[in-house]
Amino acid sequence: MADGEPDRGVSKTWLSISVVVGTSLAIGIPVLMLRRAKAASLKLALDNPSAAPPPRRAVPSSSSSQVARSQHRIRALPTSNSPNHKTSPPPSDWDTSSSLLAAISNSTASNALLAGKAFLIATTLVGVGAFAFVSTVQYLTGAYTVPDFARRMRYLADKHLTGLKSRIYRGPENEEERKASREAVPFGSVNEEEEWSWEEAEKRLKKAYDEGGFTLWSKVALRELEAEARIERARRRRESVEAENARS
Repeated sequence: MADGEPDRGVSKTWLSISVVVGTSLAIGIPVLMLRRAKAASLKLALDNPSAAPPPRRAVPSSSSSQVARSQHRIRALPTSNSPNHKTSPPPSDWDTSSSLLAAISNSTASNALLAGKAFLIATTLVGVGAFAFVSTVQYLTGAYTVPDFARRMRYLADKHLTGLKSRIYRGPENEEERKASREAVPFGSVNEEEEWSWEEAEKRLKKAYDEGGFTLWSKVALRELEAEARIERARRRRESVEAENARS
């Protein structure tokens, strides 16, 4: 039972990551596709507005046709030789708005199908990508559980990132930091081989508060936290080295 618990923890961790990524893509891809479809429909409607309905024409009677022929005979010829170009009236606002509404109604007819396809494609891509990524990382690092992966990363950081490690866990650089370190020295120092405990730390903190007040207490508290972190790092480093030696 104890050996199976890390595997279940790893499965839950990767499952939660896959759910978050899949949900984000499943929501974002359909929205992007719908926005593009609506933009294309609106552009098409603006480029090709619907024409106005043709005007009604009454059927001419015999008397009206005779009057029209007589007017045609007595009408004077145009004096200008320039051709008469007939300009079409610009489309009205009503025609444009009606065409936009028609385009939007046509584009929303297949939204459900587009959303379903996008969700299926996004879920498939996320699942395949997550499985491939996890399998590749496990194969390259040789770590199939989260604790193994953490130990592997700490070992690589201690081995190849010594410059970064020295900058993070640096010693006192100026006189102020050295003075603060010297003030906290009389209240106990813990080496990596010594066993650090909160009981002893509480005694040292109480002594510092009684002798130097809150200022000295805060310096000693920071020193105790650094000592705890240093001992924890040393323990993890030993575990990483032992795990690497056992693997090799």
